Formats: sequence, structure tokens, C-alpha cells
Amino acid sequence: SSYDFYLFIPFTPRCFHLNLVPFEGVITAESRALHDTLNIVGLVGSIDNDFCGTDMTIGADSALHRIIEATDAITTTAHSHQRCFILEVMGRHCGYLAIVAALASEADWVFVPESPPSDDWQERLYRRLISVSVEKDRYGILIHSYL
Repeated sequence: SSYDFYLFIPFTPRCFHLNLVPFEGVITAESRALHDTLNIVGLVGSIDNDFCGTDMTIGADSALHRIIEATDAITTTAHSHQRCFILEVMGRHCGYLAIVAALASEADWVFVPESPPSDDWQERLYRRLISVSVEKDRYGILIHSYL
């Protein structure tokens, strides 16, 4: 995949305005001569929220919002059709989206890469779905973070 890199270069020495300049990996002598200092800031764009040292990456909140919208819609359908639904979300090796979506939507089960299921997960899941359908008069929502 290709990435676009840009330099943000101030119009004035006080840096109140920024100029977006395509960056091709080399700071030219001309660019260096125009500016005494050059501050480069990198922002991580990952919907997985899997970058260490950040609270939230660009795109993670939007992805989470869409997942919760979809889960809300599926919950209504699961109840009206008396079915269990599995929602598979992006995640690679990070279950952030799956866990937060499960908490926000009160999902009945969540699978994440950080916590592989126990050996008896099928029996435990079956018991959980039966209890949810009997006690709460609703049908299960499972969220799975795929690799």
C-alpha cells in the first residue's frame, strides 16, 4: 500500500498559519533555506486503535461509532426474528473495537485476540445464549475481532 506524506510548513515565523507541502522523503535545500526550524508531527491513522502510546488513533472513534450503529440495528432484528447474530469487526491483533463495542451494546459474548477462548468456550457460550433468551427475552449478539 502507498502512503502520502506531507510537511506542514509555517507561512510566518510565528507559525499561526500552516502550509501543506507534499513530502517525497527529502527536505530540499530550498525548503531548508526558507525556514529556520522545521517541526514534523506524525499522526497515526489506524481504525484498530493498535498504536502503543496513544489514547486513540485517528479513525478508531469513527469505526467504533459505525460498529455500535450496526450492533443497535442488528439487536432489533435479532429480537424480531428470534435469531442470534455474530458481528465480525476489524481488529487484526487488537481487540479494542470489539471490546468497546461489546460493552457499549451489551453484547452477550466477545472474542478478541488478546484473550483466546478457553477449551470449554462452546459449552459456556451455549449456556449464556440459552440464559439470555429465557431470562431477558432477547437473542444473542456476539462480537468477534478477526485477524
